[in-house]
Amino acid sequence: MVTTDGRVKLLDFGLAKLVPPPPVGIGHDDLTLPRISPTEKGTVMGTADYMSPEQACGAIVDYRSDQFSIGLILYELASGKQAFHRESRAETMAAIIR
Repeated sequence: MVTTDGRVKLLDFGLAKLVPPPPVGIGHDDLTLPRISPTEKGTVMGTADYMSPEQACGAIVDYRSDQFSIGLILYELASGKQAFHRESRAETMAAIIR
């Protein structure tokens, strides 16, 4: 977003979910791939055009889903069109999954 005085601001309109903290005694290296799912399996939430395949399937998502989504945004910025956009939300999600 660009403010009225020309400054650029990066905004995150993503979904957030509270998760319990990791158990005491788990080291930093153990947190590379979380043992606690940040999103419950089977839940599909978000804007279809920017979902990762695992998100569109309702599978467990983690930081890699965010990386996929930022790639979709970069693609749109470079090409001027959304990578997987179709006529309906269901068709868009199917295109992402395939």
